[in-house]
Amino acid sequence: MAEPRVLIGSGPDALRAAAALAALGQRVLLLQTGPTASGLVDDSVALELPRFALDPSLDELARQVLGPLEACPPPRAGLLTEAGTTALPLSVNFDPRILPMHQRGDALRDFARARLRAGLADLVGGGQEERTHRDWVIRRFGAALWRTVYAPYALARWAAPSGELSSALARHHHVGGPPRVGLRATEPFAAQVARASALIAAAGGEIRVAARPEALIVEGGRIGSVRLSGGETLRPSGPLWLALPPAQIAALIGADLPRPVAVDAGRLSVFGAVRVRVEGALPGDGAPFDVVQVIDPEARIWRLRADSPGHFLVDLTEAPDRPLPSEDEDLMGLVADRLSALGIRGRPVALCRVPGWEPIWRANGAPILRSLLLGWMKLGLSAVGRAGAFAPLDLGQELAVTHRVAASEPADLVELQRVVLPRPVWLDDLRAGMGDFVSR
Repeated sequence: MAEPRVLIGSGPDALRAAAALAALGQRVLLLQTGPTASGLVDDSVALELPRFALDPSLDELARQVLGPLEACPPPRAGLLTEAGTTALPLSVNFDPRILPMHQRGDALRDFARARLRAGLADLVGGGQEERTHRDWVIRRFGAALWRTVYAPYALARWAAPSGELSSALARHHHVGGPPRVGLRATEPFAAQVARASALIAAAGGEIRVAARPEALIVEGGRIGSVRLSGGETLRPSGPLWLALPPAQIAALIGADLPRPVAVDAGRLSVFGAVRVRVEGALPGDGAPFDVVQVIDPEARIWRLRADSPGHFLVDLTEAPDRPLPSEDEDLMGLVADRLSALGIRGRPVALCRVPGWEPIWRANGAPILRSLLLGWMKLGLSAVGRAGAFAPLDLGQELAVTHRVAASEPADLVELQRVVLPRPVWLDDLRAGMGDFVSR
């Protein structure tokens, strides 16, 4: 029998990519560095938002990998600040209810000046470099709203100060579009894990958990084999597939990686995701919200979202310079304290941690990523999943990436970023409003 395709990963995105390959007729060996097939300690807490968009041509593939799908409307969303919870989208571009009374005057004046300058730019021109999330927000909404709303949210969600994050990130997350009906998988996450595992096994593949790749061996300018910690050497059939963060890939290649590529990989950092299940109810104006974006003064919690009946999930991020408690009991205590400070009653009951789950889009990160992907292509690597693509993919985009890479090996990873992961960047977005606040 031919050697299997080898895919190395550390989370659910790796499992889904391997299952998609199996559904496309490939025999796959998934080396999951985590302790379970999903890479997670606890399969009862899903990492991803259940709602996603999907190219209709991928409907059958999605159903094989994720199980039954159903149409769902946009979630009922809210924004929680010190002043309380307000429904999103806001009825006007600036809604004073999102701020405490003493902050409203300065914010409204700054907002009016920013909108006036944006309007004048349409008439007389107003070219201005916008490198960072901070630049983008202040130019459209003013410094006061940036300081009180956007800056703490950015620090909590993306684990870096707003002035270090890319303006592309602001456009990607803060510019809303028309409401769209999406899809969601109806099976619980644990059932999706079992389904994906069975799909891989049925195609003659295998999942090894707690696998420890020790090195990626370069032979003739390309990755020719994988050495495992026990001394075993694997030779992939075709390109090696990876759903790992850039720095992890670079470490596995080691001294054989060209110096410029290694430098680029080190510049693209990621942070860990933490999801805590809480027994309780989300706030709402008459009915509970499905998802609530949070402006936490201590920049710890950034989102709440509905889970099973009587429970909701709390989202936090963890970066090396912003660590969370290492003991689960202490972390759940922190979440309980922050929820209480935010005026929400709930009892944390379970949590899930995944290191290296979210990319940090820093200023000037896009050209660095393009350069890095060119380096991976020269080495014969196929980068998939949100870790490999270095982008916050939803489930539909994950499948699209896997499908396109499988269909066009050796895949052009740079072109893939442009086609499958378009970032909503245009020359004239000065009229962008804050009504949605966050659309992704």
